[in-house]
Amino acid sequence: MTTNDSLPPPCTVCGSVARKSDATCASCGAEAPSDAAAADRAAAHWAAEPNEIPDPLLGAVVAGKFEVQRLLGEGGAGRVYLAEQLGLNRPVALKLMHRHLASEQDQKARFHREARAASRLRHRGAVTVYDFGVWEGQLFIALEFLPGRTLAEVLDSEYPLGDHRVVHLLSQVADVLEHAHDSGVLHRDLKPENVMVSLAPDGKEGIKVVDFGLAILYGPQTEAKLTQEGVITGTPAYMSPEQIRGEELDPQSDLYSLGIMLYEMLCGEVPFGGQNVTDILIGHMFHAPPAPSTVETELPIHPHLETLALRTLSKSRFERPKTVAEFHRDLLAGLQLPASEPPSIGQSPDTAQDRDGRADAAGLRRPPSATRLERLTRPSYRPLVVVEPDGRARDSLSTLLQANGHVVETAAGLEDALQKLSSQIPAATVVDLRADPSAHLSALAGQLTEGLLAGRPVIIVGPEDDMELMTWALNLGLSNYVPQSTVGEKLPKIVARVLRRLRRKSPNSPDS
Repeated sequence: MTTNDSLPPPCTVCGSVARKSDATCASCGAEAPSDAAAADRAAAHWAAEPNEIPDPLLGAVVAGKFEVQRLLGEGGAGRVYLAEQLGLNRPVALKLMHRHLASEQDQKARFHREARAASRLRHRGAVTVYDFGVWEGQLFIALEFLPGRTLAEVLDSEYPLGDHRVVHLLSQVADVLEHAHDSGVLHRDLKPENVMVSLAPDGKEGIKVVDFGLAILYGPQTEAKLTQEGVITGTPAYMSPEQIRGEELDPQSDLYSLGIMLYEMLCGEVPFGGQNVTDILIGHMFHAPPAPSTVETELPIHPHLETLALRTLSKSRFERPKTVAEFHRDLLAGLQLPASEPPSIGQSPDTAQDRDGRADAAGLRRPPSATRLERLTRPSYRPLVVVEPDGRARDSLSTLLQANGHVVETAAGLEDALQKLSSQIPAATVVDLRADPSAHLSALAGQLTEGLLAGRPVIIVGPEDDMELMTWALNLGLSNYVPQSTVGEKLPKIVARVLRRLRRKSPNSPDS
């Protein structure tokens, strides 16, 4: 089949025949087919019936080495094919970036970063890179082909996995991370989708950690930063608080993601979910994860593994296990304890014993359950200052908090609030940003960093779909950020939690 001489050959990406002056596609910017064979493949591809469209790359030999056999998957950045490496007769996973993205520096950097980071690793549990380069204007990486399923697919179809299987699989992931960190590589996007599970020759399940596209090299000879400070990169459900804040990362961030995976393997769900990204990021930043034993599951939760998961998900990196190696040891130690034995990770025997056990041992009356305590709200006798232009509106924050038993002083604006703050010490300040978020947050910024609000509990209510605003707000050091769609449900609980924290720190305060 040959192309029509009266028209340029169709674009290999989108099928358009429109061309710009530099001969690139006018629709998507991709380069024109480089030779007659490529043009014929493109023409056949876009001339076929919709349900019978052949891929123009099928049968092509990439870089003179890799014969493309079939499409495995496609994403926004490119496609992954099963190919055969000629001469060696071995299958490879061939990743090719879309041509129209090859000129975008961030995409090119990610592609090269994956090749460089994965090439550093020499571990049976890390995917092997065979080759990478440029072919006909497309960046490509040839990777070890991994038959099997992702850990996400395993969880979807076979949860609950059981304690021994959880430890067996996750300990292998931890072993790969140990090696990666020792080699100066941070993964930064660790999640079940990036762990392949397959059967080893001995019949046992083995894993491979894949997709180092967000990995960075760190250490004495670290590479130049490839993301701007303050820019959030990664998968929200598995990101550490410091990663969300855009801080310089260390192995603790990967460790936090590993803790999320442990939690999900135990509970069947991640600790911080939500209908939008904002809810998820706020959960990582401010909320304590629900204890796995309080989540409805089909199997009982092993207390040692629960304690390890919660410790690894500490907001402060200094309260987590010091290294992945320490996490790995504690993970393996979990199965040496009977499921009924209380955990002892980082705890003395006294603190490891549950509250009912300590009360029984001391001959005291058992305390009320943690769930009941968590739901109790005590009125605040030290007022809350609520900054909102219309404090008496039916759906105002003031009305909502007063209905939940709090003493509230409403301020019509920031200046009014600062006058109240200069004459008293409120329990917390709640600021409504919904009317003009950027302007109000800009006015607040100075007071949050070094003014009257610095170091004091400040809760902001704002939009849920403005990631730039939310990131800016979180970086100012707020106590919490509440999306406007969840304010009725979450704000009273968050305020109650802030007040409980203040009472613990200052038991003799007026609202104790």
